[in-house]
Amino acid sequence: LLATDAVQSQNEIGFKLGLNAARFSNDLGAGDEFDKKSAIGFNAGLVFQLKLNESLSIQPELLLMQKGTKFKGSFGGETIKIIYRLNYLELPILVKMDFPVSETLGAFVNAGPSLGYALGGQLIFDNGDEREKEKIEFDENDEFERTDIGLAIGGGVNYKLGSGKLVFDLRYLLGLTNLDETDDEDIKNRSLGFTIGFMMPL
Repeated sequence: LLATDAVQSQNEIGFKLGLNAARFSNDLGAGDEFDKKSAIGFNAGLVFQLKLNESLSIQPELLLMQKGTKFKGSFGGETIKIIYRLNYLELPILVKMDFPVSETLGAFVNAGPSLGYALGGQLIFDNGDEREKEKIEFDENDEFERTDIGLAIGGGVNYKLGSGKLVFDLRYLLGLTNLDETDDEDIKNRSLGFTIGFMMPL
């Protein structure tokens, strides 16, 4: 990181916000009556870019991110939705490679580890007539692991706008941690996210 001193004027800070399509790797024994669907949530936060040279940089981020899953099916003549919504403080640390396309347009790819810490969550039961919510505390009674280690990989484009740039990012997050503390199930997070951000030079 000391090597970034020579290009410190190119370091950047910014923000991003967008949506996640998230699901668990396991159907949690929902049965044939239920289909596993993606639960739509948000992600937003701060982005830092530490330049190593003209094309390579380290990009740490601090995000609020929703993960989880959704099941939808029919039972007793009713359409039922069961939604697990988990709220994480997420810290990806990515290696980013930039590819200039023109004076105003650029493309990039990024990849690296991501550490998530669950702040809380909800289990939502919706039968169309009523919607019940149960709080997930991530304690010994809920049997959900609070820490989630994953691998993020993605890419996108950026467009120069004044002294900053507009950034469009598409990213897949592969959870590596089994969220079931009892080890009876193999539950891992999967997430595909799209964000729009704006970066400014430091």
